[in-house]
Amino acid sequence: MATATDRSLDLLLRARGGDLDALAELYALHGERIVDYARRVVGFDVGAAEAAHAGFLTLIQGVGRIDSVPDVGMLLFRATRAAALRIAQEDRAAVKAAEEDAAAAAPVEPADPVDRANLELPVPQREALALREVEGRSFAEIGELTGVAPEVAARRTWRARGRLHGLLQPVVAGSRLLGSTDCERALTLLTLREDGPLDPEDERWLQEHLAACDRCGDVPTIMALAGERYRTWIPAAMLLKEIGEHLMTRADAVVAAFDSLTEEAYGAARDRAPESRLRRATRRAAPVTAAGVAGVAATAAGGQTASA
Repeated sequence: MATATDRSLDLLLRARGGDLDALAELYALHGERIVDYARRVVGFDVGAAEAAHAGFLTLIQGVGRIDSVPDVGMLLFRATRAAALRIAQEDRAAVKAAEEDAAAAAPVEPADPVDRANLELPVPQREALALREVEGRSFAEIGELTGVAPEVAARRTWRARGRLHGLLQPVVAGSRLLGSTDCERALTLLTLREDGPLDPEDERWLQEHLAACDRCGDVPTIMALAGERYRTWIPAAMLLKEIGEHLMTRADAVVAAFDSLTEEAYGAARDRAPESRLRRATRRAAPVTAAGVAGVAATAAGGQTASA
């Protein structure tokens, strides 16, 4: 009996061969998680769209091997993560200005307070929070994905939760979570304990610290409240359909353009470096822009696509 992993791998191989229906189904299976992750890490819509596109297009263009990591979902996360971190760490002023211009004709309500608070977090903390609270990954898995030890992943997570709680509940100052080096160790151990029992020595030390410390007693409640508030925030609901439509419109247009070329136009290049049909086409595609995301319906209706 075929598994979901087998199905995703089959769709990926077909998409690499130019099957747009397979690409659409692959997006239907994984798009919601990928777009949500990108939006939480990048912090703004246009950048999230670019990162999600990059994740899918990198995979279907045939970049990287697929036999060593058969989990297509993980491959998508890794490809999207690379783009999301790059975008999140760049100067966002120009992109945000373009996004504001695109939305000027239809003003929107102020951003969700969790959205604003999330943007205040350092990028590594945003990523750890998204992978933990939304994806439900263990700290070992987060560490493997992000290239750090599980203890570092746990520390980033509790710091993100504490900062988020402090921003959303200013009366309960975030500084309450700040204490001695022992308090930091205790918070990391409390967070790691979410994945299972600690080593007996660490558990003994933690219990002794909690009994003696007047700062750390309320921490589990604060962490739980912050995590719950974060999970109820759904930042990418409006983006999901737009990105999917834009991805398919863009891929369909460039594949159609590729098909219309004569054998003389591409034959020599194809013979020198054989590659998938969709990879040759999509690598010519223009990058996602605010106008492209906002106007995807008009673009599709007009049958136009930007050229690189």
